[in-house]
Amino acid sequence: MPDWSDVPLLYQAQIEGRCQLQRQENKQKSRAYDWVDQWTKFYHSADDSGGKSPQPDKTPKSQQRPSPVKKNNLSEPPQFSGEAKTRPYTMTWRLVTNGGQDDGIIRPAIGARGYPYYPGSSMKGAFRRACACTTEQALKYCGKPSEGDQGSEPGILRFLGGYPTDNNWTRNLVDIAHPQQEKQVIQDGKTNANVLLSFHEVTLNFGISSTIPLDEQEWRTIWQIWEKAIGNGLGSRVSAGYGRFKDVPSPETLLQVHLKGQGIAATLLDKTPEFRPNMFKAALRGHTLRLLGGMTDEKTAKHLTQILWGGIDGAATLGQLGISFTHHDDDLKFDKHRYTPPGQREQIMPLYNLKRGTLQISCMNPCASPEERQELAELAKAIVQFSLLLGGFGKSWRRADHWQFFRPYLEKGNKPMIGCHWKFIDSSKSLYLPITDLQQDLSQFIDRLRTLFQNYAAKQGYTIHPDNPVHCDWREAWYPYDNQGGVQVWGRIVEDRIKAITWFHQPYEGTHTLRNLQGSIGRDSQTGRLWHRIYPYYQLNSEGKLQQQKPPIELLTFFPETTEDSAHFIAFLNERSDFVKIW
Repeated sequence: MPDWSDVPLLYQAQIEGRCQLQRQENKQKSRAYDWVDQWTKFYHSADDSGGKSPQPDKTPKSQQRPSPVKKNNLSEPPQFSGEAKTRPYTMTWRLVTNGGQDDGIIRPAIGARGYPYYPGSSMKGAFRRACACTTEQALKYCGKPSEGDQGSEPGILRFLGGYPTDNNWTRNLVDIAHPQQEKQVIQDGKTNANVLLSFHEVTLNFGISSTIPLDEQEWRTIWQIWEKAIGNGLGSRVSAGYGRFKDVPSPETLLQVHLKGQGIAATLLDKTPEFRPNMFKAALRGHTLRLLGGMTDEKTAKHLTQILWGGIDGAATLGQLGISFTHHDDDLKFDKHRYTPPGQREQIMPLYNLKRGTLQISCMNPCASPEERQELAELAKAIVQFSLLLGGFGKSWRRADHWQFFRPYLEKGNKPMIGCHWKFIDSSKSLYLPITDLQQDLSQFIDRLRTLFQNYAAKQGYTIHPDNPVHCDWREAWYPYDNQGGVQVWGRIVEDRIKAITWFHQPYEGTHTLRNLQGSIGRDSQTGRLWHRIYPYYQLNSEGKLQQQKPPIELLTFFPETTEDSAHFIAFLNERSDFVKIW
């Protein structure tokens, strides 16, 4: 009698003791890798093994089952019929297709012979949305859906789906979703890394056919609409950078920002380093929540954040803003930082160094009015400026990059890497804040950003005020410090050396340290109450153009708690340091 373990993981129940793909327990290998291995082992042709030798089947021959399909038939992707018009498009990063859900994990859409694809029905939906502001086109190409007793009327186009052009889709399928907003903004707590299956940098060949003959001009129009559709993203999680395609800009782009940065790379469950564009949305969304949390109650702050950036708190919401991030492969390099803690084995931390990348922020509503688009663009620009002024993106964003600004800390080879550093480059240097008076200019910028959020809330039907005494009781809610909570921003122009970076590693005064304020990593990790940032110092010259000054600016953002450590550090900054209180 067959045992339940003989059933492929694809078909096993997602229950305790069986498959449970989504859960990542302790340091054990995720079952998702076994699931993927079982699924993809038939699809590697002799010259498409991803640089790895095929693994022999160690199952005893008496227990081996014949393959349902010949391997030779699986080494080539499905092909469209000759009547179909096709075009290939390559992803900038990852794509999530939805083939159904089992206990929290979304399975990819899988077609004939077990081959993955992007469904034609989803193509039609994306195409129709791209026609949303042109009803005539939507009716002609996609038809009229049934309403009440009235039957549907088909359009002239048939959407045949999208299929990978080769078997590279089998690589890097196991993705990870690690929600941290609660821990990063509100309070410390346990976070879970959940498995996600998504296609990584795959080229998809999309097919469309017509029930009537069409001339070349009309086919050009059809492909223009399709590129508008994929410019807004396909599949799930598009507002976080998934489902985007190379050389297909979003038609609804509000803001384009050129950036460079370096820091600690994120890793997948198997410790493979990956540069993950969704970290930009995480930072921008997090700052939105912090700022709104200092101006209104918790329910309103979370709701307004979800309206702006999307989310699944309650009903799923497609936000008004989405991001995509693109870069050339030659502009991104990975490296390794090796260190050996005292009494332990050597540890390896993956690092990234991005010379150039483009962050695009798009309006997710194609029918938004020009006025609405302008207001969203202004708000998005200010949030990006705030992010680079006081923080960064990705892992360890609260701390300045030690490789650039505190090299002696790393010289003995026994310390982990800390921090990141991001800059505007090229045409985006105009986003730097010009500073004549450090205290006045930066405080005015923060106040202006809070006013933009006030105006945004009013557009959504909420009346709030930046100085509203009602605010969230969160660790990082952004309101003026009042001896109970809130935030302080301190800064100085670096005329001699960067000072605060050493305070995180040795006493800043006498025997007083930041040990209880700076956070910790490891099993009992805690989020720190201090951000440290080195920001370029720009002034406007006589021609009104930005001109960089030689010394940078050092900034500290502090969320004090009602402890002696916080009180002493505030007194030190105020009375015995050359930092000035900015906000």
